Amino acid sequence: MKRILYVRNGERTANLTGVAGVSDAQLTEKGAEQAKITGQHLKNEGVTTIACSPFIRARQTAEIIAAELGIPVYELVTIDDLQERYLGEFEGTTGRPPEFFLNSDNEGGIESRQHMIDRATRAIAKLKEITNERGGTTLAIAHGQIGYYTTQVSKGRTRFEDFDPPSEMNNAEFVEIWRGE
Repeated sequence: MKRILYVRNGERTANLTGVAGVSDAQLTEKGAEQAKITGQHLKNEGVTTIACSPFIRARQTAEIIAAELGIPVYELVTIDDLQERYLGEFEGTTGRPPEFFLNSDNEGGIESRQHMIDRATRAIAKLKEITNERGGTTLAIAHGQIGYYTTQVSKGRTRFEDFDPPSEMNNAEFVEIWRGE
């Protein structure tokens, strides 16, 4: 059986300060522990491949989970389309709740919903290609907003209007987004 699971990165330093859109934010100690626990929960899921966003917190989460699963770090696959949503003029700012970003479309230069849908579509195609080549379960590790778009697109939804109400996954939470033959 071939599957793709999606994991949101562990808690990051910017979660503690409320700063939005920090691409180089690292995992906190709690985030590292969350990743380790998630890795332990994934031991019986048949993970053969781990793919991640190029952002540091996703890479750190991937490395911790890989260690738990006995997958060599050099085998991690980076997928640029899994990087978090670009927040335009709001990058590095505080004071806006996550719902603001989930519900925004192009305000202040925020990456458009359509661009997010297009990236999620490309990411899923790449993940399926990897999974079909390697078999087993592929684990995709990325972020909250791209995770929302990826899970919606994986359900065949290509228009934001057809998406479930916006929501974010918890840190280090995982969900199945695809199952093949």
